[in-house]
Amino acid sequence: MTKERGISKVRIQWSRVTLVVVLAFFLVEASLAFERKLVLHQEVHEHLLKARAELAWLQNQNLALKEEKEALHHPEKIEQLAREKLGLTKPHEIAVKIIRKASDDRTHEQGNPPKPSKGLWEKIKEELPIQWLLKSGRS
Repeated sequence: MTKERGISKVRIQWSRVTLVVVLAFFLVEASLAFERKLVLHQEVHEHLLKARAELAWLQNQNLALKEEKEALHHPEKIEQLAREKLGLTKPHEIAVKIIRKASDDRTHEQGNPPKPSKGLWEKIKEELPIQWLLKSGRS
């Protein structure tokens, strides 16, 4: 009888180990499934926040376009756009457009008059190395 009890105890222990392993497997699988759902929920939430921000931006754009559309019903606004965008003038007017260099704009903004540009020979002298001039016998 002791042999039977020893064998049965071993069988009981193996069945317990098997049960614990199976339960652990299901627990790990359930936690992984929960984690996947949590990550998916977070991604959907971020997408929702971006969509809401985009919706707010689009609503602002729509409002601005509606206001611009309403402004186009006024003759003054139409005239202003025709002058600015298309360069149109009235029959008795002459259009004059002043074009400035980018460097002139910067110097005038600082309050300094623009410097005169260097001549061709000054630019060449700056580019040529002094050693070349000395070797050639010129100074």
